[in-house]
Amino acid sequence: MAKKTFLKEAQQTISKPEADEGLDDRRPSPVGRLERQGRRLKGARELPLDKIKPDPNQPRTRFDPAALEELAQSIRKHGVRQPIEVEYIEAEDYFRIVSGERRYRASQIA
Repeated sequence: MAKKTFLKEAQQTISKPEADEGLDDRRPSPVGRLERQGRRLKGARELPLDKIKPDPNQPRTRFDPAALEELAQSIRKHGVRQPIEVEYIEAEDYFRIVSGERRYRASQIA
């Protein structure tokens, strides 16, 4: 009995238009559309390369040059398919890479 009630309520919730509002987080955001979430910005944004710096605490210390060149060729052909994630360091006015340093380095080569 409880399963039928749950299923019926779930179907009603899914059919409501406001249920689609949460999907915006999974869709690519247009460049420039931002929301502050603590120190991180949500949404895609184009940043000047001179404002982006690698994380000094990056656990990966060696990047294979051949693999970077291969990724750079892919970026030249297809662009960056998944943007890097950064966090803004307000005190020093730059963006530190949270994830995607390999893509960042390959983009510089491309």
